[in-house]
Amino acid sequence: MAGTSVTLGPHWDDFIGLMLKEGRYGSTSELIRASLRLMEEQEGARARLRVALMEGLQSGDAGPLNMAEIKKAARARLGTIND
Repeated sequence: MAGTSVTLGPHWDDFIGLMLKEGRYGSTSELIRASLRLMEEQEGARARLRVALMEGLQSGDAGPLNMAEIKKAARARLGTIND
């Protein structure tokens, strides 16, 4: 597979140099691969969140909420005394 050449500019060149100097990564390629893996994970999480949001919106209205009943149920689950 052929390599890919990119121009990042002085800021990113300095940052990569610092990461290599500190021993965080063994090479520029290793750093770029790690960065792309992180970006891929974040995009996957964003896509899953988007799906969950749409499912929630499509599930409809939850109806009226009764805070006293919600507190009572929570306290019962926790085993605390109801006020």
